Amino acid sequence: MNIEALEFGKKYVFKIKDWTTPHETVVVGQAKERVFVGHKELGGFPFIQVARDNGTKHLIDVNTIETISTIQ
Repeated sequence: MNIEALEFGKKYVFKIKDWTTPHETVVVGQAKERVFVGHKELGGFPFIQVARDNGTKHLIDVNTIETISTIQ
């Protein structure tokens, strides 16, 4: 999915890619339901801002996203 097509206030499932720590431990990516809040750029890197069900917000590095699905 094109991150530019995400709609403010809409809930999506963001599947994060698996990644390997510096100690060669594989961390399995998880799928998280989040509400899309907006686009951010920090230090020249693209992020999206999302909100949890409890209202707290956080950023997701665009490069870590494997898939984005809409919730019906």
